Amino acid sequence: MKKYILLFLVGGILLSSCSKEGKMPPIDETIDLDGALINDSSLSHPENYLLSAAILNPTAQDLSKPVIIAVHGFSASTFEWVEFRDFAQQTGDFYTSIVLLGSHGRDYEDFKSGTWEDWQKPIIDEYNALRSKGYTNISFVGSSTGCPLILEAIKEEKINADVLKNIFLIDPIVVPSNKTLSVVGVVGPLLSYTAS
Repeated sequence: MKKYILLFLVGGILLSSCSKEGKMPPIDETIDLDGALINDSSLSHPENYLLSAAILNPTAQDLSKPVIIAVHGFSASTFEWVEFRDFAQQTGDFYTSIVLLGSHGRDYEDFKSGTWEDWQKPIIDEYNALRSKGYTNISFVGSSTGCPLILEAIKEEKINADVLKNIFLIDPIVVPSNKTLSVVGVVGPLLSYTAS
């Protein structure tokens, strides 16, 4: 009987600790991106992040230069790719376009109400804007949640991939079809090299 009472109490404590009171998390309006005062800089200065806004009338040389559309992950912001953008500007070898996922970088209510389709829309919009301007060498680089958003847009043909050259995935949230890959950390040292 004591076991049942103990299980009941532990279960009750666990369930009550998971309940929400409907309150917003504490947000410091003076420093937090989730507040109403501070937003991602790409919203006020898109020309510093989006190539489609930076070069309104591209030349033939611009159009042939490689472009990498960089997509951040869940609850991140364009800040995740600023260093990469700065590197590209220093080398001059390629252009970057840093996309802010929809519902991100604004306020908490926008983030809370956003769907994955909302997150994906700016990726599709920027690719289509660059393609319609005539860029012929576009690639994607995504991190974390940005990766499946890119892959789903391509798979579902939400973009015309005729000028898409490369896709780079960094720490992707992608489930491998070969389920043994998830245990590679444990069994990897015991196995020799395999193509999987």
